Amino acid sequence: MTTPEEIIARYSTLVMNIARSRVNFSDADDVYQEVFYRYIDKEPRFKDEQHAKAWFIRVTCNIINSMYRKSELKDRIDMPDENMCDIISDKDFAAEAEKKADFENRIARLGAKEKAVLMLYFDCGYNVREIAAIYRVTESVIKRLLMKAKRDYRNIGEKEEDNK
Repeated sequence: MTTPEEIIARYSTLVMNIARSRVNFSDADDVYQEVFYRYIDKEPRFKDEQHAKAWFIRVTCNIINSMYRKSELKDRIDMPDENMCDIISDKDFAAEAEKKADFENRIARLGAKEKAVLMLYFDCGYNVREIAAIYRVTESVIKRLLMKAKRDYRNIGEKEEDNK
């Protein structure tokens, strides 16, 4: 039997990636805390790894959706995280940080649905069928969202290059 600490360590990255794909960094921290508070409070029993993963994804999405319904996030403007503006001395690390900042900038300009689908597909490694099951929609809806998200992501990069 796994301990709560092991479960939290195993799913913390997943929860944080989903949260950061849909809300700003400070709200993502709130979502993260709420997800693991609910886990500790409810003490769910999982059949297997897939069940546990699905539970954490579903709870994370539900908390974010609740925040939007309560209009806590509707009128907010995403501000860049101060930690991302730190000066980096190492050139390789600086180049990597620039790529990450560009990626996060592009992702931030996508819609919430597109962000979530891209993160689940590329970051978490879910396939279209699994994402459709998570959101309880058809696979064709997810395929369309994924195609739109990829196209929009590329277009954002092309527009930025044209402006330079």
